[in-house]
Amino acid sequence: RISPAHSRADGRVPHARAMPRFEARHADRFNASHTIRHLSFGAFFPGKLHPLDGVSKATGSGAAEMRYLLKVVPCAHTALDGTVTPSSLFSVTEHTRQVQWRAGSRSSLPGVLLQYDIVGQKVVLTERRGAGLLRAVARVCALVGGVFTVAGIVDSLVYQSVKHSLGKQS
Repeated sequence: RISPAHSRADGRVPHARAMPRFEARHADRFNASHTIRHLSFGAFFPGKLHPLDGVSKATGSGAAEMRYLLKVVPCAHTALDGTVTPSSLFSVTEHTRQVQWRAGSRSSLPGVLLQYDIVGQKVVLTERRGAGLLRAVARVCALVGGVFTVAGIVDSLVYQSVKHSLGKQS
């Protein structure tokens, strides 16, 4: 089966009578405004994000091409009970441009396009229990100690530079 955007080598497009005909006089009135209610790849698991859910875009005057470039990454989520959920995550980049469409030109058609690439690597997500209260207290102490160490270094540098500049003045 051939999609409407592609033609065959012999020049015939299957089901050509069923496809709507787009003419240059329609370009200024073509409205590509849209709402994406939900888009996902694979099964749901807790914490999975769907970056295009609820996205609404409105076109201004004239025709526009709205292109969403999706990078789909296969993943496997392992829950605390050991169940593995195969799924996919994706990121999205949006491109919008006004289309100056004229009959016979090679400009793109107005519309909403979803283009996706499947990445050849797999992400493995594994849930783990928290480290506990003792480890959390140790991390907070390490953070506070690091802040005091950096503050001491900055104080020493300021003191030395002031002492050095006052020594030159006398």
